[in-house]
Parts: sequence; C-alpha cells; structure tokens
Amino acid sequence: MNLKETEKIINGLIDTFVHSGNVCLDLRNKGLEKKIKSDNTPVTNGDIEVNDLLTKKITDLTPNIKIISEES
Repeated sequence: MNLKETEKIINGLIDTFVHSGNVCLDLRNKGLEKKIKSDNTPVTNGDIEVNDLLTKKITDLTPNIKIISEES
C-alpha cells in the first residue's frame, strides 16, 4: 500500500469516525440497552451499532483486508 492509498483510506474513515461518535453519544443519551454475550461479557446496542458502522466502512475501503472485531 502506498502513501496515496493510505491517505485515501484515512480520509475515508474520518467522517465515519465522527458519525460513529455522534451515534454513540445519541444512543447514550437515549439510554443504552445492555445484553450479555455468549462469553458472559456485556455489550450494548451502542457497541453493536458503532461496530457495524466501522466494519462496513472499513470493508468498503479495504475489501481485501479481513477485520477482527470484538463485537463480530
């Protein structure tokens, strides 16, 4: 990956990071719904929503890179 490709990915993620932060804050203000995952750890609807937003954007920008995420 060269510098231009890296810059394109970074610039493509900035708006998504800002949007994800706003979604997280909105959900926190509305009240988060907490569930327990199969490994007995907590997860909120905010965790899932932000995870979905980030993994979709990263996949769109870098379809050949596999994503490992705590929530998926």
